[in-house]
Amino acid sequence: MTGGTISGNTGGGVYVVAGSGGVFKKKPETAGGTSGVIYGSDGDEASNRAAGQGHAVYVSSGKKRNGTVREDEELDSTKPDGWDS
Repeated sequence: MTGGTISGNTGGGVYVVAGSGGVFKKKPETAGGTSGVIYGSDGDEASNRAAGQGHAVYVSSGKKRNGTVREDEELDSTKPDGWDS
């Protein structure tokens, strides 16, 4: 993901099936740039909400991010940083 906004979904924001080789990366296209926003459970009306799973991003291998992923944050399902679990 390199731009845009994911918000207001009742089934959660992004779901990645890791067993099928799925990898999720959210990062700017250019160094020092920004990327999109994925709202989590803390986004008020813009929140993505999913019962029992990650509200912003959920990876079927068990990684999840419940809070909003801001436009200046990078998130990569192959790395440990930035995840709640």
